[in-house]
Amino acid sequence: MKIIILATLAIAELIMLGVQPSTANPLTVRFYCGQSFDTARNKILPTTFVATSARSESIALIRWGSSFGGYSPQVRCNMVASKFQTAWTGGNLKFIKSGVSDRTGQGIICGTADRQQKCDDSQILFTLKNHQDAKNIIANINNIRSGKTSGPSPQSAGDSPVDLEELIK
Repeated sequence: MKIIILATLAIAELIMLGVQPSTANPLTVRFYCGQSFDTARNKILPTTFVATSARSESIALIRWGSSFGGYSPQVRCNMVASKFQTAWTGGNLKFIKSGVSDRTGQGIICGTADRQQKCDDSQILFTLKNHQDAKNIIANINNIRSGKTSGPSPQSAGDSPVDLEELIK
């Protein structure tokens, strides 16, 4: 009986202090390399995905169709998934933006902590082939968010940054 009274008093005290048990689950995010089917090529290709606790299905972000810089599509996919994860965990991946490398002059895709931050060599998620347009990659990823497409951006394919938190909700 004393235990019930003490427990009731403790709960009442917490309620009076405004302390309530948390029901919100923190968002868990995991970037990984998987595979998806490319209908144009009629084959399965390495694909960078993001999985979150907010969605039942993973989101395909980038499909890797060709080698670049001595790296196979599978190796690039694994490397980029790791870079996405590191940037996310470090708080540096609120936005995905395009830019040009100061070092090589090639198109780059970066992760940034805020919309105004410039995409530069210190935040590279991946480098594009010389003929690729970084702005098109960003537009394709933004189209996933707006529902204009459900598939990943082809790595071999408006400069509005992708708000990654909005994309993965």
